[in-house]
Amino acid sequence: YSANGIYSGYTAGDELTELRTRDSKTFSNGNGSNDLFYIGRLHYKSESGKWSDIDVSIKQAATPKYEGYDYQNLTNDFKTYYSTDPAKGFIMDYEGHSYTLAQNYGFSVVANASDPGKVLATQGSLSKSDFRTLKARNYASGIDYEMIQTANGVETGFWLRNKSSYQN
Repeated sequence: YSANGIYSGYTAGDELTELRTRDSKTFSNGNGSNDLFYIGRLHYKSESGKWSDIDVSIKQAATPKYEGYDYQNLTNDFKTYYSTDPAKGFIMDYEGHSYTLAQNYGFSVVANASDPGKVLATQGSLSKSDFRTLKARNYASGIDYEMIQTANGVETGFWLRNKSSYQN
């Protein structure tokens, strides 16, 4: 509800929450008319069965659901669980199924397609770098790894911090 945001001019109290859908919010203009914002995935069905705002914050789990996965996001249709060990990846629960994703990423430096390459050792642990991001600095020599919680899933990325280490 920021001054420059999409809901500029409205307050949370202006929203007609009973008209929410997964992808929309409706606001009362106070004169009998309403404005409908249909902008993509905004809400999830909470345990009470109501449409609740998706929050992409990753939080420390008071009681982890999965051993070794101490961070979580439970405010979406899918629930995600993160370990501080990047090799464990993350677990996503969705519609009664659990999926373990992004496990054991590794790197090889190769000169060409026929070069067997040099395998880089991975190391380190993930820590929160902001409210929705876990990052392992120097996961492999000169490479950072991160997981970012979004409304639609989890993005993973690698950042080459020192490319000169890999050039001939």
